[in-house]
Amino acid sequence: MSVKERRRLEVLSRVKGGELSLVKAAELLGISYRQVKRTWARYQEQGDAGLLHRLRGRASNRLVPGVRKEQALELYREKYAGYGPLLAAECLARDDGLAVPASTLRCG
Repeated sequence: MSVKERRRLEVLSRVKGGELSLVKAAELLGISYRQVKRTWARYQEQGDAGLLHRLRGRASNRLVPGVRKEQALELYREKYAGYGPLLAAECLARDDGLAVPASTLRCG
């Protein structure tokens, strides 16, 4: 559990014990009342596991597959070495049909 998730667990445990209201829990966590209501409902239904980030262990939606990333970096080094990452990404998409985010080219 991350620090943020542990903090939520601590506060919602206090709500469960009747020590805090959802309004006060929202203030303590720095999130909206509606967000606390959703989190509280998930906590009641799933227990401690309901507070864990639900994308944990999954690949990012922004992940560029390794083969495509290597291909893009290779073309970037060969054809677009003097270009900035944003311009190179645009040229790769337009001229080479290889759409990758500029951030992929920043690490290369």
